[in-house]
Amino acid sequence: MLDKTPSTKVSAFLKKFGKALAEQDIESAVGCFQTDSYWRDLIAFTWNIKTLEGQDQIRDMLKAQLAKIGPYGWKIAEGEEATE
Repeated sequence: MLDKTPSTKVSAFLKKFGKALAEQDIESAVGCFQTDSYWRDLIAFTWNIKTLEGQDQIRDMLKAQLAKIGPYGWKIAEGEEATE
């Protein structure tokens, strides 16, 4: 069956996104977002509550912060299921 559950879709995204971040591949990480996407950082990357608008702002933030942060282990919390 080609249909994927929401959790399968989210897990696939997190795997791709996490790999890009771990490899410091900013363009691949930014490519995970639509052109007009938003990223709401709740202090994880910027140590501030900040909303980034669009790929350019996401790219700029990652260029400034990714090497310092070194995020890893992106996954759905144990016992949780993603929903549409």
